[in-house]
Amino acid sequence: MKKITFAFLMILLCCSQNFNAAVLIGHRGSYWGVENTEEAFRKGAQFGYNGLETDIKVTSDTKFVCCHDDDLSRFGHSSANVASSTLAQLKALQLSQTRGGQTYTATICTLEEYLDICKEYDVFPVIELKWATGINSNDCSNLPALVEVVRSKGMFEKAIFLTSMKPCLEFIRTNYPTATIQLLCYANSMESNLQWCINNRADIDVCVGPEFTANLVKRYHDNGLLVNVWTINTVALYQEYRTKGCDMFTTDYLDLLGILEPDDEVRFVSLWTKTLEQAPYLTNTTSQRSMAVYNGELYIPDMTTAKIAVVDGKTGDLKRTIQTNLDATSLSCIRFTHDGVMLLGSTNNAQDVLTIYRCDENGVTNLVGSKTITGFGQADYFDVYGNLDGSDGGFIVAASNQGKAVKIPFGNGMLNEPFLFDGHKSSNAAGTHAIVQSDTTFFVTGFRVARKLLSLDGKWSKSFSSPSPSALAVDGVCFALNGHEYYGSMETRFGVLKLFDITHGLDSPVVFDNATEALGSAANTAITSPVCVESTPDYVTIYVLATNNGIAAYRLQKKSVGLTSVDNTLPSFYIKNGAVVLLNAVGEMVSVYDIMGRMLISESVSTSPFAINRLPKNQSYIIKVGDTAFKTVL
Repeated sequence: MKKITFAFLMILLCCSQNFNAAVLIGHRGSYWGVENTEEAFRKGAQFGYNGLETDIKVTSDTKFVCCHDDDLSRFGHSSANVASSTLAQLKALQLSQTRGGQTYTATICTLEEYLDICKEYDVFPVIELKWATGINSNDCSNLPALVEVVRSKGMFEKAIFLTSMKPCLEFIRTNYPTATIQLLCYANSMESNLQWCINNRADIDVCVGPEFTANLVKRYHDNGLLVNVWTINTVALYQEYRTKGCDMFTTDYLDLLGILEPDDEVRFVSLWTKTLEQAPYLTNTTSQRSMAVYNGELYIPDMTTAKIAVVDGKTGDLKRTIQTNLDATSLSCIRFTHDGVMLLGSTNNAQDVLTIYRCDENGVTNLVGSKTITGFGQADYFDVYGNLDGSDGGFIVAASNQGKAVKIPFGNGMLNEPFLFDGHKSSNAAGTHAIVQSDTTFFVTGFRVARKLLSLDGKWSKSFSSPSPSALAVDGVCFALNGHEYYGSMETRFGVLKLFDITHGLDSPVVFDNATEALGSAANTAITSPVCVESTPDYVTIYVLATNNGIAAYRLQKKSVGLTSVDNTLPSFYIKNGAVVLLNAVGEMVSVYDIMGRMLISESVSTSPFAINRLPKNQSYIIKVGDTAFKTVL
């Protein structure tokens, strides 16, 4: 994403991406007042909008006023034409507008007055240029004077210049190269305008419409451009376009608190990343094709050496190595049962025979079972659920490259009889995985095969609706946090992770977080990128291995646990009785901002715990501890 020239919007967008918050822009100020007048602007800022949009026209004495139309007929003055009236003549008129059953009155607002309000409330101005004298596709002679007004108010670095008139934006880009500009258009021209926006370093502001797709948003993002959308006045519409990846939302009256959902109460953070060179336990071959985590330690088998690297999940550093006596294909997959039994195995490149071993910390292995499953095919990977050694038992589930799936119940240390049924049904899909979601369901994946959720009795299956994981994705992981169900998809063989919130089913998936960066680009013929998770009530740690490239750890955590880290000596926070309570932050500066970015509190933390209890309730806040910021709601 491109570097924004004004710092405040960059902070807001950063918060938006990290915390799923919205950057909202009040359309013509807001719905509460005569549009484009002081009351509407002030009410929009007070309501919590991050930016205020206005429309600019030019009077006969070359003054800039906030008005969408050529005349004031919608406000009770059909004979008052803006271009042929002086500012004094327009100021003498009382404007009237009924909105939402309430009638408002006001006087016309100048550009200077609008900018003063933006400055007073510390919101960014979005200045839409309407066709006017000296501001149009044929004549840009009044643009320098307009830009000078914005500069004189100290708002140039924060301002967005918006219009559908490309010559005006080209004039601004040429003469004011650091200006932030947006092209206004309808959804049906979003694709055709992409190259122009790239050439002119212009973000885009698009009207809702059927041609407005997540793929187009991604193409703008891939070229460092932001996407604004108008006009978003309902939570449902906001959710639809948030899912498509939009950065800003222009609205008349959308309630900021109304869009805070349970998944807005978690945040995704990167814990550590190691390259092949930084992690000597990784090989530069494709012999490490699986990974599992147990009690904070990662277990990574190497099919070439028959060794298992045990890695500290907190740091990514090697702790020890376990030497086994198994052949290469038996180390294709590793999993832990709920009672802590390490299992290794696969079909050993054979058809229809799945062999599972157990392995202890000394590398001693014992055969759990070898099951012949006629018609099953080859499976390099499996997944487990439940307790192997307990009487309550559990099961192994596996999916073959040939499109079949199998469930093998286990208990008391033994495998029971397998149950065969259809998987993805493809006749040959390399890298097929079975991924347990619950005690009754599991996902089946395969290279260039759509993900499917299957019941363990084989009676039904479901596929992802849009947005869906990449067809190149072959590994994934399921977990729950904060009342939400997630599917983590390894989008490529190079460690690219994308999280899907599937709480409302596969018919309504939501991309919780855009894909992480690839861990490298070295060849990976294993057609897999191992991933595993370890869950606690407050957070889930996700580990990603890109064979022949690198390894990384991420965390999805409740905001109520604050800056939770793998190191519990680092600062954290929680909410208690309406107060923000900081832990492990002695000596740090803590600053609290309202949703518009105004600093409310800034002080040094002197004790642990340290309570901040002077904040009004039922509001959103940005809290900064040291160099890290997060968003919360009291």
